[in-house]
Amino acid sequence: MNKKFTIEMCSDLDYEGMVITINHDMESIASLNYDKGIDKLEVTIHPLQKGISFLLSDFLEVVEKAKHLAIKCAEEDLKRDQNI
Repeated sequence: MNKKFTIEMCSDLDYEGMVITINHDMESIASLNYDKGIDKLEVTIHPLQKGISFLLSDFLEVVEKAKHLAIKCAEEDLKRDQNI
């Protein structure tokens, strides 16, 4: 994965589950949430002060990694909720 991309998991009070944030050069560019279910992941594109450029293949790779992390979080939430 391109070293300028990072993925962070965070809790956002606007969502029931975790939110996965995609950063480029330490600036948040997008986030994924699974509030509507694993099969209906939503992506939010964050507005930027200035345009940025990167390879599409690098972006698709980081989005795929963020997707897998969101799915893992959703599955863990389901397991936890079933044990309550």
